[in-house]
Amino acid sequence: MAGLVGTNAGLDHVALRRGVVWRDLVRYRRIDTLIELLLPAPWLAGAIWFSTHGQYLLALPFTFFLFLTLLRVAHNGYHNALGLPRWATDLVLVLLSPLMMLPLHAVKVTHLEHHKHCLGDADIEGEAGRKRFWGVLAYGPRFPVDVMRAAWRVGGIHIRWRMAIEAGLIAGVWIAAFATGWPALAYHALAMTVGECFTAFFAVWVVHHGTEHHVYPARTQRGWLKNRISYSMFLHAEHHLFPSVPTFRLGELARRLDRVAPDVAAKQVI
Repeated sequence: MAGLVGTNAGLDHVALRRGVVWRDLVRYRRIDTLIELLLPAPWLAGAIWFSTHGQYLLALPFTFFLFLTLLRVAHNGYHNALGLPRWATDLVLVLLSPLMMLPLHAVKVTHLEHHKHCLGDADIEGEAGRKRFWGVLAYGPRFPVDVMRAAWRVGGIHIRWRMAIEAGLIAGVWIAAFATGWPALAYHALAMTVGECFTAFFAVWVVHHGTEHHVYPARTQRGWLKNRISYSMFLHAEHHLFPSVPTFRLGELARRLDRVAPDVAAKQVI
């Protein structure tokens, strides 16, 4: 194991994957799957409660963590890392799309391409990670559009059908919000749509900026509290090295990596 520690010249990622015990971290128990799928539930309940009563400032923190936990569940779904059969994982992505106000099968296509061509010219998602701070904020509203266009172009007929279904469900949320006049639904649709405009910043730039020429083209995070608050979503270098490991086990993966390749943690988010 000691021979796997990286140097300034870089580290053989294949050797690292072979040298770190990780396959046990992929296994899901049924309770793990249930907990993962229910992560957004309390945040959704809080956002609905406060927005229904017109307390939008109090609803905002719940909406922020609702978006974060939905992103975590969806992200695991892109990698079939929810402990579910593929058809069930696809169904989860379809059902989460109107909650996140974006066709998630489109994001799945570009996200998997991101893993193949991380921060390269063919990486649509990684384009946000190559921008400067103000540039990525300005690019934010266009990012979901670029994702959908790219996925429609390269995803094939099955992805297009799923995207169409998801887009229909999202349109249904907007129609229901206007038809019912329910403030909580209108607030949710608007807040999540605005949130998607910041995805390029929070979900891509934050974990990839300044890593184009680093041996690991992603950042990570150490510190129990930081990772607790961020739901382990900042353990991104670990995720790129072992994308089939579910998010809730990335903390243990990081501890194992630190013992054999401490330079994985060289670039941190905070």
